[in-house]
Amino acid sequence: MMKIRSHELGTEFVGENLKTLRKYYGFKKLEMVDFLNIASVAYSYYETGRSMPLFGKLIKIAVFYDVTDEQLKLPRGILDD
Repeated sequence: MMKIRSHELGTEFVGENLKTLRKYYGFKKLEMVDFLNIASVAYSYYETGRSMPLFGKLIKIAVFYDVTDEQLKLPRGILDD
C-alpha cells in the first residue's frame, strides 16, 4: 500500500486550478511570471502539474486571486463555488 504524505494531497489539482484562474481573470502566463518573479518554464511546470509552487509562491498566488492555498488544491473546479 502506498503511503500518501499529507503535504502531497491535492497537489495534482493545483496546476489545473492555476490555469483556470489565470484564464478566467484574463492574465497571460508572462504576467504571472513577472508577478511571481520566476522563469516562464517554472510557471508552465506549475500549470501542467510537472512541479508544485513552493509554499511562499503558493500563498502569493492565493492572495492574488483571493482564494486560500487549500482551495487551489481542490479537485473540483475552483470557480464552481
